Amino acid sequence: MGDWESIFKERKDIFREPQEDMNKIIALLKKEKAKRVLDLGCGTGRHTVLLSKNGFEVYAADISESGIKNAKKWLKEEGLNAKFKIQDFYKKFNFKDGFFDAVISTQSIHHNYQDKVQFCISEIERVLKPGGIAFVTVSASKYKRRASKYKIVGPRVYVPMDGAEKGLPHFIYTKSLLRKDFKNFKIISLHMDKGKHYCVLGRKGNTTKFQENIYAKLRKVPKGKVTTYGELAKAVKSKAYRAVGSAMNKNPYVSEKHSFSEHAKNKEFLSTPQVPCHRVVCSDGSIGGFASGVKKKIAILEKEGVLVKKNKIVDFEKKLYKF
Repeated sequence: MGDWESIFKERKDIFREPQEDMNKIIALLKKEKAKRVLDLGCGTGRHTVLLSKNGFEVYAADISESGIKNAKKWLKEEGLNAKFKIQDFYKKFNFKDGFFDAVISTQSIHHNYQDKVQFCISEIERVLKPGGIAFVTVSASKYKRRASKYKIVGPRVYVPMDGAEKGLPHFIYTKSLLRKDFKNFKIISLHMDKGKHYCVLGRKGNTTKFQENIYAKLRKVPKGKVTTYGELAKAVKSKAYRAVGSAMNKNPYVSEKHSFSEHAKNKEFLSTPQVPCHRVVCSDGSIGGFASGVKKKIAILEKEGVLVKKNKIVDFEKKLYKF
């Protein structure tokens, strides 16, 4: 298989223009008052230079020594500074937990099998501060777009046999796979750029261990069922029912968008969170609260097959999920 060292050694001018969303990302990072940023997969330095120009404390990491050498040369020409590290994306990062305010990684982490990419995502999460921002782009394009010849080497993994990225494995993502692999992030944006890469912008969850335990239990409640604040509290061996309610209100995790109804006014959309807090109701079967409003909670539940009359669950005992 190919490698980035050979590519960057041969082509010193590859990847010179910033990814199309970077100006918006930088504006967001400034609004968030981010200071320390990791450019993961910095290559020849296009985003290292851009981030440094905008006043961030930049750390740049790449597996390729030649890529880093080219990036250092570019920074020197611009009179800028950054800290560089040789880093294999699929091994533990050489940074402490919660070290960065933001991690940027474009067209880099998807060059492996999914389990390796998932480990890389877990490391991005580890080195981010609670509430930190991640902006990651991954391959979403069909095989033939990047090569005339290719070899399938695993589930959703192909290797181009010609072209600019000859010999490099590519894992092909879908939006649903991205949501699953970034399940510990609140997704701010998920879209496809002009280069046929999915771009995910997310915020690391800022949660307590108690809240994470609650969320883990709640993920087990299937569509068509509900549970209660009390059942959740018992499931984690606690009597802090109000703390469970607070955890629901602070649910940081991604929402999948589903069309409400073809006939709904203004094409209203409903959100079904990965942590389905809408499936938590009061012990007497009454709906209880919901961050997006009770009407929306009822609509989502009814879409999932849970009927509600006069703000109470119909056949509550049959619909109740116990852990």
